[in-house]
Amino acid sequence: MADDAMAKACVDSDVHLLAQYGMTTDLKNFVAANPECPIHAKNSNGFTTLALAVRNGFIDTAKALLELGLDVEASSGENNMLPLHFACNGFQTGTVQMLIENGANACSSDNVGNTPLHFAAARGVANIIGLLEKASADCNASNKHGATPLHKACIYGHFSIVNRLLKMGADVNAADSDGNTALHFASRVGFANITKLLLENGANEKATNKLYEKPPD
Repeated sequence: MADDAMAKACVDSDVHLLAQYGMTTDLKNFVAANPECPIHAKNSNGFTTLALAVRNGFIDTAKALLELGLDVEASSGENNMLPLHFACNGFQTGTVQMLIENGANACSSDNVGNTPLHFAAARGVANIIGLLEKASADCNASNKHGATPLHKACIYGHFSIVNRLLKMGADVNAADSDGNTALHFASRVGFANITKLLLENGANEKATNKLYEKPPD
């Protein structure tokens, strides 16, 4: 028990704090001086050192942790998000590229079923979408609510991302678990340019959701 408590204190007080604040050199020195410290463990909030470095935008620290053997696919937090999810959600194009180059799976999903492309589409970062496309991300992946990356892009009004996803082969008429399509979302929020684009790409303007609602005119 004492050893477990010491290991936990070591992780929470030192390794994770160094990763969280991007103190790369200090982190390397600390691990070298304390090889018994479990750098692969999660802190008391359920986050790995790699997740903390990525969440806070420290690409050099993230690189160093990968060199130290951290698992690029280790999950963190309530939703079991992976480092690539955090990078896509945090607008971190360089980190996304680095993680993919180090084996991150562009089709991985968290507990909700969101993939890196869901996060990138919601954020509207074209460069990240491009990196995920090259890494064979599934543009028609649906989460536990049936939402696809196209739905996310429509909800947040990212016209260029909607256009990019359609060119990638996104199903324009895919419906979520409530029966809503991309056209429902875009027209409901009032994104006329996206609504027009969806219709030009074959969106069914008569599609009915589970409440028997059609997309607003």
